[in-house]
Amino acid sequence: MKNVLVVIDLQVGFINDKTVKVANNIRDLLDSGEYSAVIATKFTNMPGSSFDSFLSWRGMLEEVEKELLPFVEEYADCVISKCSYSCVNINFIQSLVAFCGSLPEEVTLVGVDTDACVLATAIDLFEMGIKPIIIEDCVGSSGGDECHEAGMLLLKRSIGKEQIVKDYGKSICAK
Repeated sequence: MKNVLVVIDLQVGFINDKTVKVANNIRDLLDSGEYSAVIATKFTNMPGSSFDSFLSWRGMLEEVEKELLPFVEEYADCVISKCSYSCVNINFIQSLVAFCGSLPEEVTLVGVDTDACVLATAIDLFEMGIKPIIIEDCVGSSGGDECHEAGMLLLKRSIGKEQIVKDYGKSICAK
């Protein structure tokens, strides 16, 4: 079985002093060559979106904010664009099947934000019967530690603490 890594929204607009360490950890993880397929996601906000209308959040509207970090572009076998929290859509499912031959039993998730896009993607995968593995050292929140910890608490409750791996050096993956 293929070993799939999903890098969630590691984009210029989400990198700040609260997420730069996560980005560096993800770079190290990608450099390890541990994964046979890397799917990157790219969030785009739009005027009039729910993020704009309901949250008055105007981030990720400018092209420079939407850019993936260069090392993510380098390693990504494909990029899934999305305008929602979760990346689990028809394009994502088709990419998983293309890389794995069928839906995989598990997928490893890293990226930002723990309390939003990582959480939503993990729950969607869980509900499809695909085990989401979260590498805790490789997820974070641009909202800071409090948001990240809230996301981790919800992940443990929603998908099971057994699916959380603390250290990317000890990640467990289906090979």
